[in-house]
Amino acid sequence: MKTRLLALCLIMAFAIMAVPAMAQDFPGAGSTCTTDTSDGSGLPGCGTPDDNECNPGGVLYREENQDGCASLWYWKAGWFLARFNDGKISRKDFPVEFVSVLPPLEKVVAQGCLLDLTTVDPTYGVVSVPAAILNRAPETFNFTFSAPYYSDGTWTWAWHNGSVGDDLGFDFENNDHHVYSIGYGWLYPVTGNCTVNEAAVP
Repeated sequence: MKTRLLALCLIMAFAIMAVPAMAQDFPGAGSTCTTDTSDGSGLPGCGTPDDNECNPGGVLYREENQDGCASLWYWKAGWFLARFNDGKISRKDFPVEFVSVLPPLEKVVAQGCLLDLTTVDPTYGVVSVPAAILNRAPETFNFTFSAPYYSDGTWTWAWHNGSVGDDLGFDFENNDHHVYSIGYGWLYPVTGNCTVNEAAVP
């Protein structure tokens, strides 16, 4: 009896030590937040944007999703983004898989336009729409389906004549996803100042 009790205690002790270690295998697991922000731990409050930008009030939160995130990829990106916004992770150290959710270097997120392409391809994630595209600047037009097109340094964009009028092509050089149509608007979720100057001409 004593041997069984000792074995049970050893198993429980091992489980107590192993669970926290295993919980760190993915972002947002384990003790990465607290329910009492005054407890001196310095951890962000659970369920807040300080812990994950997918939580209500966060820049990646979407009310239509049950947990604020469209996918596990999105949730992990939100976890890293919260720590970036808090200064705990630098842009240089940010995981490459999620860099698309980072704010552009030259703009503040609140002033820019973010386009959510998670449902198209998780590798795209949330991308920043260049101001030149929103203003339909001449260099962003392409009616011949070949160069020139506009590059923001990461993705290529081009306004071009689609099947129902002028469309905006994202990743134009490769997949040419139509993300905006004149007279209809954005075809995927956007946040921030995403007003397109439809009247602009080349």
